[in-house]
Amino acid sequence: MEPNAPLNIPLQQNATTHELNHNGNNHHEQHHKQSFIFKYIFSQDHKTIAKQFLITGIIWAIIGSFFSVVFRLQLAYPDQSFPFLETLFGNAWQGNI
Repeated sequence: MEPNAPLNIPLQQNATTHELNHNGNNHHEQHHKQSFIFKYIFSQDHKTIAKQFLITGIIWAIIGSFFSVVFRLQLAYPDQSFPFLETLFGNAWQGNI
């Protein structure tokens, strides 16, 4: 036999790899459904962690953008009173304190 000659191994025509490995058992029904806490909060799956990182980054970007606008608004009009800021942040944001 030549060293690089292909091996002629007969394949079974009526059995698939899935049937040979699982012997007819349905292993998909044995997995329990994870709760929301364990699936998304304590996940070790890299795809879920990436989604968590993306959502957290978007939330902090929105919060940071809001505060950036508020600070610039106060610097642009230092003698003005902004009632919506007083509602959100209390008396610390009243004009001319």
